[in-house]
Order: sequence, then C-alpha cells, then structure tokens
Amino acid sequence: MLFLVLLCGIVGMKLLLGLSWVDAMFYTITTLATVGFEAPPNLTPEGKLFMVALILTGFGVMGFAVGQLTHYFLVDRVLVALGRRRDRVLDKLSGHWVLCGLGRVGTQVGIHFTEDRVPFVAVEVDETACQAALDRGWNVVHGSATDEETLRMTRVEKAQGLVATLDNDADNVYVVLCARAQKKDLRIVARANDPHAATVLYRAGADKVINPVLTGATAIAAVATKPKMTEFLHALADTTRKLDLEFDSLRLAADSPLAGKTLAEADLRRTLDVLVLAIARDDQSRYNPPGDYRLQGGDELFILCKQDHMGELRRLISGPA
Repeated sequence: MLFLVLLCGIVGMKLLLGLSWVDAMFYTITTLATVGFEAPPNLTPEGKLFMVALILTGFGVMGFAVGQLTHYFLVDRVLVALGRRRDRVLDKLSGHWVLCGLGRVGTQVGIHFTEDRVPFVAVEVDETACQAALDRGWNVVHGSATDEETLRMTRVEKAQGLVATLDNDADNVYVVLCARAQKKDLRIVARANDPHAATVLYRAGADKVINPVLTGATAIAAVATKPKMTEFLHALADTTRKLDLEFDSLRLAADSPLAGKTLAEADLRRTLDVLVLAIARDDQSRYNPPGDYRLQGGDELFILCKQDHMGELRRLISGPA
C-alpha cells in the first residue's frame, strides 16, 4: 500500500505539475513525510486537488505502515525469538520427567529434581507460579496439564516419567489417562488427596500413587517412635548427597555383557565402585547377594554408585545399543 501511494504520487506530480522524475519523487516523499517544505511549483487547481487527495490518503497509509512495522520489529520479532528459544530447549528434551502442577507439593518435587540434577519440564496454569519457576531456571509450559495439547508440548512421548501433583484428584486421573495414552511405558507417579482415589489412579494407569497426608503421618510416627533409625536414614541421605552417591535400580538387559556372569566375575565394585545392595528376580528379592550369585537378563539390580559412574553403569547394564 505504501509503495502504491508513493508510485501514484510520483506519477501524478510528473503528469499534472510537469515536474521531472527526481522533483516528483522529492515532493512526494516530503509531502508524505510532513517535513514542512514548500509546495511544488506551478500548482494548478487540478494539482491542488491531487495534493489534497495524496495528503489524506498518504497520511493514513503512512500511519498504518509505521504502526505495523513497529509492531513487527519490536513486538512480534521479540516474541517469536523468545518462543523459538523455548521451543529449542524443549525439542532437545529426552528421557526427562514431566511435572504436572506447581503447588506446594509440586514445587518441592521440582526442588528435589533440581538438587538431584534430574531433567524435567513443569506444567502449570497459574502465571505467578510459572514466573516463580522460571526465576528458578526451570523449564515451564504455561497451561493446564489436563489439556492434551499442552501435555504434548512437554514431549511426554520422549519422557522417562511423569509426576501428577494437582490438587484435584479427578484432574490427576485425567492427566494419568492422557499420559498413558501418549506413551505406554511411561513411569507415572500420582498424588492422591483422598485414600479412595488411589484405586482409581492405579486403574487409570499410575505406577505409583502417593498420599502426602499418609506419607507425612508415617514419617512423623517414625520420628516419634524410632528416632535413632530416622536420624540414621537422614544422615545417610545427607552423606550420599555430599559424596555424590546415588541410589538407583537398573534392569539387566538380556544382551548385556554382565548377563550370565557372577557378581565376582562382573567385578562392579572394583571397576566402577558399585555396591549391589539387592537383586530382584521373579518377584523375589535377594538382599546382600554373595559373589557367586549369577546374574540373568531381567534381573533388577538395586545399587549404590557414584554419580560420575552412573552413565557408564547404565550403558553396561542396558547392553549394546
């Protein structure tokens, strides 16, 4: 539109006022820019009417063009750049956790994830909670976790697991159903505010359901009746954190080089400084297994290992890619 107005002004001044092409372009631009130069010479009545039409039309088009250009460069481009930066971060996520809800429980889960260096992306509908999470440096998707499209933005199909910590049990059930539909082998941990909701969440597809009230009551009772044991467990947790130790459970692949070997032959303690605490096989667990215990594919190993060695241990347990 701006180019068309300029073209009409130049051609009109050339034909109606007899100006040269350079003068016609000069007076057209100065007129539309409203810089206050003198009027073109040799103005006829027809030329004056043309100038009036050019000024009225050009003023509206110039105002519209300047507004659109300003919005494009100062608003749209900034928002697109920020959006692309956020999308690139989310596009790289794989093997992460999806944290649905940043209330009191969800925020504490996020803090623990951060301390344990577990990659995750949070989903929260409240803008204040989202901003607080962004200030912590967390990856956040603003929206409702009960919306399938919002859940898909977290790349849940590439995630390792999902934690549903919404305040409403019905919302948690819906999140579990949607997440399970998008990835069948997703590890799902859900919060149950009502004891009766736990059964529904398990039926919806949750792998583990936690009731914060019951869990908190159990912890309080343990502190009251078994103070020494509780203090020991807290001290153990603090010690493992300070020494960069990690408790974990890993399932041995059938094609792992460790399959068929005894623990002594695998020699995990010497090579990777790994302590095998227990081995689960066929719904039976063997605690403190001896050195002649022979490993099989499908065994679940409960181990204590330095965090620096976890990557190499996982590759060894999972077998060749």
